[in-house]
Amino acid sequence: MERQKNNSKSRHSYFLSLAFEQAKINLGSTSNNPSVGCVVERDGSVISSGYTSFKGRPHAEYNALNKRKNFRDANLYITLEPCSHYGVTPPCTNIIVKKRIKKVFYSVFDFDLRSKKKSKEILNKKKIIVKESLLKKNGLDFYKSYYLQHSSNLPLKEV
Repeated sequence: MERQKNNSKSRHSYFLSLAFEQAKINLGSTSNNPSVGCVVERDGSVISSGYTSFKGRPHAEYNALNKRKNFRDANLYITLEPCSHYGVTPPCTNIIVKKRIKKVFYSVFDFDLRSKKKSKEILNKKKIIVKESLLKKNGLDFYKSYYLQHSSNLPLKEV
């Protein structure tokens, strides 16, 4: 049983690592939005992927899921918690629900207070299993500048 648990953990880490590779594609080119990567997996195979578009829209989840494919019961691996608020675009949680994703895995919570720690509750209400904090150290390192952008602990200025 322990071996099966470790295999499952390494499988999830593998697909989330692929999502981080997607996130690197437009890193630094997504305006105020973070560069996010997303991988859709079913039965051990990647069936779609996406990343945040140039200038920040559409988001990675939308780019991965906005295809004429059957995503029912697939797993979604995202480098950052999916957005759950309306802004310029609808929340990514909407398309995740619409496409009938079974499980969502992500590395770190969104630092934007409009979404921070909110997607899990929304998705769980729709019977979607959510696991956060996978490859958390990678996520915190990757999103360090995004965190600083949303932090109230701004660097001290010289007087």
